[in-house]
Amino acid sequence: MGWDHWPDQVGQFTAGLISFPTTSVFGDLIHVRGKAEVLTAGACTAGQPVPVRRSPRSQPLVLQTRNSSSAAWATVDTNIWPDATGAFQASFIAIGARQYRVLAPSVSNDALAGTDTGSAFEGATPTANFTTKYKLNSAKVVSTTSPTGVKQAVASIRLGPANNVRTTLQKWDGKAWVSVKWVYVGNGAGQFTFPSPPRGSYACRFVVPSSTFNGLVIGGITTGTMALTVR
Repeated sequence: MGWDHWPDQVGQFTAGLISFPTTSVFGDLIHVRGKAEVLTAGACTAGQPVPVRRSPRSQPLVLQTRNSSSAAWATVDTNIWPDATGAFQASFIAIGARQYRVLAPSVSNDALAGTDTGSAFEGATPTANFTTKYKLNSAKVVSTTSPTGVKQAVASIRLGPANNVRTTLQKWDGKAWVSVKWVYVGNGAGQFTFPSPPRGSYACRFVVPSSTFNGLVIGGITTGTMALTVR
């Protein structure tokens, strides 16, 4: 962490994250909440050090993100203002696996005079690793009849984002889940039509693997059980 340039005192930014979800669903609005403080200490008086004081930070904070630990940080928001107690909230949309942090730009006499480039930072929160899973918009399997009168079953799934991924349709055989057929999802939607099984009730589900979308990893999901009833 760096130091302020105020004479006779030093300033150090601290921010303990109150909450930062590490995983969410694609497209969700994510909130990062924390408390920003500045630690200050005056000059020694009569040879005695002045105790460090904690005070709420009143200057804006910066939210940054990067795709991996080897990638460069990119700024998302430079206008995160703490309230009177130092509490702050930063928000972003979940679009894939990334890393995030909150920074406190340096505020100094030089900055107030307009001669500071503003490139220095007093401190930052620890880097938070964030993962994003597919959003399940819908999944179902139904028994129907074709235009020629043939009984059939149709399994369909819709996901967010509108990605291309190969999912797997499974059925429960009474002991374990068994793969029936892979179902290709294009632009977030997939469908598979197959001959209707004998009369009865069947339990089915989709398994969606992890994949990438716009260069970011989207975590896989397994849908809940879908009931197929054939009469």
